[in-house]
Amino acid sequence: MVFQDLMHKDSLDLDDDDRARIVKAVLAAARKNHAVIVIHGTDTLAQTGEALVARATPVPIVLTGAMVPFVVQGSDGPQNVTEALFACRLLAPGVYAVFHGRALAFPGVVKDRDALTFVRTTQGDRP
Repeated sequence: MVFQDLMHKDSLDLDDDDRARIVKAVLAAARKNHAVIVIHGTDTLAQTGEALVARATPVPIVLTGAMVPFVVQGSDGPQNVTEALFACRLLAPGVYAVFHGRALAFPGVVKDRDALTFVRTTQGDRP
């Protein structure tokens, strides 16, 4: 297992260059590992997932994070990361959001701000 710290930035502040950096790092890690987990801010996680799914992925790539920040008591972050680790052993190659006991395959995954989770939808639709 290799941990690579790419950036400390609110996901709302990510730009195209940041997202390209993430995609490049994930694809490089995918060539050397059985799976890749990306811990990402939830506000723009869907955009990064869509950028990744546009590329060929030889292994499961799992994006996860926390709807309630990691530093807040009762955060869902630790559970989501645990589920992401488990999902890496079970999922076929592809790009997924793993949150709250579910693995959702991209494309078409969006954040449902009212439900505080991610949902599958058709491309272009927003909950």
